[in-house]
Order: sequence, then C-alpha cells, then structure tokens
Amino acid sequence: MSHSNNQFNYHLYSEDYLTFQLYTASKSEVVAKKRKSEWMLLWFLPLVFGLYFLTSAEYLLATYFFIVTIVTFFFYSQYFKWRYKKRHLKFILANYQEHFGAEEELVFNADHLFLKNKTGEGKVLLDAVISCVEIPSHLFIKLNTGTSIILPKTEVDEEAVKTQLTQLKINVEHEVNWAW
Repeated sequence: MSHSNNQFNYHLYSEDYLTFQLYTASKSEVVAKKRKSEWMLLWFLPLVFGLYFLTSAEYLLATYFFIVTIVTFFFYSQYFKWRYKKRHLKFILANYQEHFGAEEELVFNADHLFLKNKTGEGKVLLDAVISCVEIPSHLFIKLNTGTSIILPKTEVDEEAVKTQLTQLKINVEHEVNWAW
C-alpha cells in the first residue's frame, strides 16, 4: 500500500472480488426476486404436502413436511447467502486467480482516472464515473459501463481517496452498515 497525493497502489485478492460480487448481488432486483420466489416455493410446497397428508391421516408424513416447512421458512435466507457466496467464490477462483496479489495503480487526474495493472493501462473519463460507494471494508468507484474500481480499505488510505473524490466532485455514498 502506497500513495502520493493522487496516486494509489494496492493489491486485490479473492476476498475483494467476492465482496464486490456479493455487494452487487445484494443490490440486484433480479437476485432479490429469485431469492423471494425460491423462498416462497420452498416453504409453500412442503406446507401443501403437510396439509394433504394431515387430511389423509398420514400424521408421520404430515409432521415431516411441517418440520421441513418451518425449517425452510426460518433458515432459507442463510442457506441462500451461503450458496450464493460459494458459487461466486468458485467463479472468482476460476476466472481471476491470476490477478490475486498483482499491483494495481489508480491515479486521480483533473479530467480522468488512470488505471494500471499487469494486463494494461487505461483512462476513465470523469464523465464515466457515476459515484463511489463506501461499505465497511471497501470503496467501489462505480462506472457507467456497469463495472467498478475495487479499492480495499486495508490497501489504500481511504480518507485520501475520499478527499480526491470530493475534489473531483464525485459523490460518495456511505453504506457503512452493509453486510452480506
């Protein structure tokens, strides 16, 4: 971790990519709808079966399906989060592993951001920057392409980054209570 007034050098690891993916998923309406529809289906179907077996005087099967209903109703959220995290981590390990630990460079300039890593370098015009989101462990500079620049707070001086963002009139959205 090093920086001058407007230059920040840092490294990204699997946890950083995972945190970004989970943050993005937590803000996705598609993921929220999928989660809700799966939850509804997974507790409603056992309930229907339980009621069917109850009316058929199959009390052991009815009890089984009622227990499944209760467990699913209360614990599906934790299961969904675990499953989603596991799936994203598998994807990240398969697709980004060669980037782990490589030095990244971000330079704030008056009209653009300059990015450099082992795959190349490029400029991002300030017009392409939507905002910056601050969560407890990271800063995500959101771009209008749908991508973001991931800045782990353990790797950069977050106050210096926020000062640069403020000077460039880039809004910082504080979501310091966000948790997956």
